[in-house]
Amino acid sequence: MTGTILLADFPVKTIPAALTHSTNDLATNDLAKNDLAESQIPAEEETIDFFHGGRIRLLQPVKGFRAGMDSVLLASALAAAPGTRSLELGCGAGAALICAASRAPDARFTGLERVSEALARAHSNIALNGLDDRVEAFAGDVAHLPREFTGRFDQVFANPPFIENAGNLRLPSPARRASLVTEIPVAFWIRAAARALAPKGILTLIHRADHVGALLAGLANGWGAVELVFVFSRPDQPARRILLRARRDSRAAPKILPPLFLHIPAPSPDNSAMGKWIHSPEAVMIQAGGAFDWTRSPAPVPMPDPLP
Repeated sequence: MTGTILLADFPVKTIPAALTHSTNDLATNDLAKNDLAESQIPAEEETIDFFHGGRIRLLQPVKGFRAGMDSVLLASALAAAPGTRSLELGCGAGAALICAASRAPDARFTGLERVSEALARAHSNIALNGLDDRVEAFAGDVAHLPREFTGRFDQVFANPPFIENAGNLRLPSPARRASLVTEIPVAFWIRAAARALAPKGILTLIHRADHVGALLAGLANGWGAVELVFVFSRPDQPARRILLRARRDSRAAPKILPPLFLHIPAPSPDNSAMGKWIHSPEAVMIQAGGAFDWTRSPAPVPMPDPLP
């Protein structure tokens, strides 16, 4: 059977590990059109998830960090010109790395990952999506950036772990700890990006909205042209994420750009849909593999209609 799981507010089709690869089983599965080879059937501890409308296939662990809208949104925020090189710090199993590469067919991408299991999946996912010729992933971490990476990249992007002191926090699974908890402050990630970038290179991050102070502090020296986009699940709730873009060796002033809403009130001419929410057009476009538009004009803040 085909399962449907919810990842960061969007349904992602999943083939469970129990799926066998006989012709009959695939025929009864609504993902049969992807024609998985025998070597592409997931192991028992994995699923194959589909992104960008089914164009991207990703092996992910059943337990542990599972990529969702954060990774897709980060990838959508990149504009990699032909011939450029981009680096993802902490690429995990390769979700953002592969989504970004699929949108820029004439650019090269590199991932850096310190967790060996995640790195192995990144290698498998790069091959699964036929990107071996221009996407690669290496072992390493932001605290000890490989020397050969210095000044090599036109863009660096990352979705850093956002819990710096777990304390007594109970995590959903021990396997998720490496993706959520870090002993390395976000300032170190920014410092590593500065080392990896060529002059005037661009850094793009997605992070928790309430960490904006730490992000701006890390960008205080040697960065400019900072652009901030607060990401709201719904307009009646606080922002949950922030998209940030900055340029190395720039003195341009910072900008707070129009917010991004992932859900908006459902149209309800007769009040029958009162209190219901739907995915915003921008969110649907990004989930399908479109580009986030950093230059878009401000839009009216969508709010539910008042009760009659």
